[in-house]
Amino acid sequence: MSSTAPQLGLRTLPKPMLQKPQDCFDLWREYDTIQHVSEEVEKKRQKQDKAEKYRQALDLQMKQAQAQREAEDVEKRRDRANMLAEMERAQSAATEELQKQLQKKEMLKEATAQQLVRAERHKRSAARRALRDQEAMDRTLELEEQFRQQELMERQRRRAVESQLMKTQFDMSQAMQERMKREEKEEDNQRALEWMRATSRPQDAELPGGMLHKIRENQKRVDTLVGTIGVAMVERQRAQDGVPQGCEAGKGRSRCSRSHWAMPRRRSPSRSDSRRRSPPRKSRKESRSRSAPRKGGRGGGGGEAKDEKLGPPLPEWGSIGIIQELKAAGIGFIRPHSGKVDDKDLFFHKSALKNSSFDALQIGDECTYEAVLDEAKGKAAAKNIVLKNGAPPRRGGGGGGGGGRDDSRDRRRR
Repeated sequence: MSSTAPQLGLRTLPKPMLQKPQDCFDLWREYDTIQHVSEEVEKKRQKQDKAEKYRQALDLQMKQAQAQREAEDVEKRRDRANMLAEMERAQSAATEELQKQLQKKEMLKEATAQQLVRAERHKRSAARRALRDQEAMDRTLELEEQFRQQELMERQRRRAVESQLMKTQFDMSQAMQERMKREEKEEDNQRALEWMRATSRPQDAELPGGMLHKIRENQKRVDTLVGTIGVAMVERQRAQDGVPQGCEAGKGRSRCSRSHWAMPRRRSPSRSDSRRRSPPRKSRKESRSRSAPRKGGRGGGGGEAKDEKLGPPLPEWGSIGIIQELKAAGIGFIRPHSGKVDDKDLFFHKSALKNSSFDALQIGDECTYEAVLDEAKGKAAAKNIVLKNGAPPRRGGGGGGGGGRDDSRDRRRR
């Protein structure tokens, strides 16, 4: 059948292509194609513009380089002309300077010749003056030597006289110092004896009928009452309260049960009756305040009665000085920083020390004090002496005389 188709004169038609309707993707593809073509055209145009600008810039640079070379050539020609002119001016100036130097040399030569003539003339006149001065100097030296010999003889004579006078004065001074030392030693011994006699006498308060004597008597009675009635009352109260035997000792208290010590104590009528019958006892605080004046009574350290006996102050002795001299009898002397008064040092007794003992004192120790008039002797004395580098004062006074016995009694009361 296929062989007969050409014979029949039939022709075959191409198969029509199927076309789908345009959609958004086709439109996008077409838009992208147009956009790509326009971008390529724009890039080509920009490249041409850039090449044109680059060519114009190169032409401008070549023109500027040509103009700069021409300007440099002109500047070089101008500099060369200036250099030639400067060389000509320098050459002419050098010629003028050479002429001036030649003229100056001639003038200096003439001036030097004149100066030599004047110097020769001055030299001859100076030689004449030097000869006259030498003759005058020789005469002056002879006169000075004569005067020096006379002055030396006079000085030797005067020195011999002064040496004799100084020897006589030294002998007199030595004799006077020996006499003054003997007088001071006798006066110190007399002061020490007077002070020892004054301190050995008992105070008015310690005599029978005095305040300290009454306090001691009352204290003895109080100690007797406490040692007799007080102990019996405590034993009786313990028996009434039912205190166990093991708790009476010092270590037994820790072995007692807590329930026993927590029980309230009852006061028996017998105890209250005995307290009513016994005289009222003084409290411990009151007894200490009553016995306070006894501390340091003999040493004179810090009692109120001792402060009341201070005489009128003597400001001319100052308030600060150094230990100058120490005696074996418990006395010494202080040298004020302002110096001696009436050529004497300030007297003190060991009872006036506040923060140190007399045995710990050393010559040269610095201290503060109160200078008062000792009305009993009519002389100046130092009170309330405090060493600057001394130990802190002991309880009960600074004199160290009678405070130890009262302190031990206070400890027994506690």
